[in-house]
Amino acid sequence: MKRFAEGMMGELDQSVVLRQYATVEDAQDVAPKLVGSQYRLLERRKGTRVELVYASAWSDEAAAERFFRLYRRILEGKWKSMRVESDTDTVLTGEGDDGWFRVQREGNVVRSREGCEKPVN
Repeated sequence: MKRFAEGMMGELDQSVVLRQYATVEDAQDVAPKLVGSQYRLLERRKGTRVELVYASAWSDEAAAERFFRLYRRILEGKWKSMRVESDTDTVLTGEGDDGWFRVQREGNVVRSREGCEKPVN
């Protein structure tokens, strides 16, 4: 895998994503609680698949928990089909249009990996 792109997402970026896939109210309530986030796009050498690796830190565990729940709506909104394999209070795994995914909340941090060729542990 090689690094294709990387960067940070701020409050405005999070607000736009939440408005697009959740609600305006969610965006107004959750986005201001973002402490910071980073993403990295990784491309397979053959150029057939791009993986998204993402992490965000929130002001408190409650904000992270709410964003974690909203992340499922983001995934459902950006893919035509999504199959959930595991769904707990802190981990969501499955397969979407772009491949396998895993979203995990640990305290006030939410991490995700999307577009994987195989299930993500």
